[in-house]
Order: sequence, then C-alpha cells, then structure tokens
Amino acid sequence: IDGTAVSSPTVYPNINPWTQIIYVRVESNTTSCFEVVPLQLIINRTPISPVNLNPITVCDQDANPQDGITTVDLTQQESAILAQQTGVAGSYTISYYTSQSDAQTQTAAISNVTSYVTASDEIWIRIENSATNCFNTGSFQVVVNKPLSLNTPLPLSLCDNDANPNNQFQVFNLTVKDLEITQNLTGYSVTYYPSLALAQAGVLGTEIGTPTAYTNIFPAVQTLGVVVTSSLGCTSITTLDIRVEPLPTLTPPTIDIEVCDDNQDGFGDFNLSSLVPGLLNGITTYAISFHETLTDAQLDANAIPTSVNYTTITPLMQMLYV
Repeated sequence: IDGTAVSSPTVYPNINPWTQIIYVRVESNTTSCFEVVPLQLIINRTPISPVNLNPITVCDQDANPQDGITTVDLTQQESAILAQQTGVAGSYTISYYTSQSDAQTQTAAISNVTSYVTASDEIWIRIENSATNCFNTGSFQVVVNKPLSLNTPLPLSLCDNDANPNNQFQVFNLTVKDLEITQNLTGYSVTYYPSLALAQAGVLGTEIGTPTAYTNIFPAVQTLGVVVTSSLGCTSITTLDIRVEPLPTLTPPTIDIEVCDDNQDGFGDFNLSSLVPGLLNGITTYAISFHETLTDAQLDANAIPTSVNYTTITPLMQMLYV
C-alpha cells in the first residue's frame, strides 16, 4: 500500500518492544515483479553499568610496605557487579582496565586480575553479555593503606631488685613503651608477643595477655615481638628487648675502719676513696657514693661531696652507707 513504506530505514525506531517483525518488499524496476520477505528485529538488553561499588581497600603488607603499592585481587568485585544485573550471572563476562576508553574499546585488558600490582587507583570494568556482545562499563576505586613505619625502640631495663634479687627475672610494664613505639601518634594499638616469630605468625591467643605485668620467660634478656595496628587494620612489626640488670655486689669491710684521734676531740678524718677497690672487689664499671644515712643511700641523695678527706660528724663512732 502506497504511503506505508518506512520512510527512513537507516534510523528506524521499533514500535514493539524487544522483538518486532517488519517486511521487506523487493521489486524489479523493469517488470514490476516483486517479492516480500519478513525481517525480525531483536533488541538485546545492555548490561547495567554497575554503580556505588565499594572500594577495594587493602593494606600494603608486601616486602616494601611503605611504597603504597601492593597486590590486589580485582575479582572480589564480581559478585557485587553481577548482583546489579538482571540476567543469569553465567551469561556475563567481566574484564578490567586502567581507563574508561580502554574498557569501551576492549583494549589492553588487565591480565593478572587476581594478583594485580597497583597503588591507589581507579579501575574500570567492562561487563559484556557473552551471547549478544552487548556491554557496559563502570568503575571502582582501589585504596592501598600503608602501615606505620617503625623504629626499634630502646631496650626496657629493670634492676633485679624484687623479692628474689639477681635471679634474672622481673615483672615488666611493657605499655610504658607504647608511645615511643607509636611515635606519639594516635589511632594505633600495640600488641606484645613473647618472640618475634610469634608476632609474625599473629596466631590469636599467643599474644601477651597482661602487658602491664609481664615476667620474662628467658633469663636476663628477652627479645619480644611487637605488632602495631592502625585504625584501618594495617599492621607493622618490630622488636623490643627487655633486660633484667643485675644488682652490684659489694664486699663489706671485715673490720671497722679506724684512725687515731690526735687532738682527743672524738672526730677523725677518713680517706673513703681508699676503700672503693676493696668494696667493689676490683670491679670498675660501678659508680659508688657514700651517705650518712640509710635513707639517703637508698634514695641516692645527699652523697658525701668529698670522699678523700671526710670528717666524721658524730664523736668516736659513725656508721656510713655505701
């Protein structure tokens, strides 16, 4: 029928959704003979461009944890991408790219998608219907967080002056090292382990449960493992030496030290320095001081300023403390 032919066959909008049949008339210009054949138009669904994909957030825990570059498994986004589609999950193919243009032209797809080495970046995906080749693109962020860079803290030392002196064991409050280890930064937690190997293994239950009252399990010196965890869950490891320092051993004089009282006043002058070698039994790594009271000696207060020529302050006999 004249007037019913499609006027613009190059841009024909279908009038029936998804499937429509149109008819093609082929006519000879010389004989006016013609043939009519049906032509089926099929509209395939384009995959939905995934939106609001959560970023893949990882910690830089490889051999160089401070460069902000690490290995990421990009395929962990697939379930979220497929969940936004209307078709069966198995009918789609997902590939990953570093730019939108590459995703649209299917150029230079990322090959090692389960172990992709990257810094924080935007990753583009192409989701394609395997049967129809219809596709769409979308993107998500990869965020690489760095753990705290640690220095080895100074050793934590205690004198072995508890109820069992010089047995090489003491009770330590490890938490006094927290601020030094975290460099006075907030947002970090510190966990102590009996050894570096246990800290590196990180097995739950092997950490020191009461770090405020920890007794060393190896005599004299023990190297602890220390794990610092950021608020984002990134961990870094260092060590802390705890040391039990022995108490100095004095050799008290076997007899009292006496001088003759030439002026009969009951007071005398003593060369206390001459006593030092005998008191220390030849040890030269100790500092020694003399005090007039036991309390002063215990507090290391009011040391006698000169030990070469000390004049007693009580007549006839006086006790000194070293």
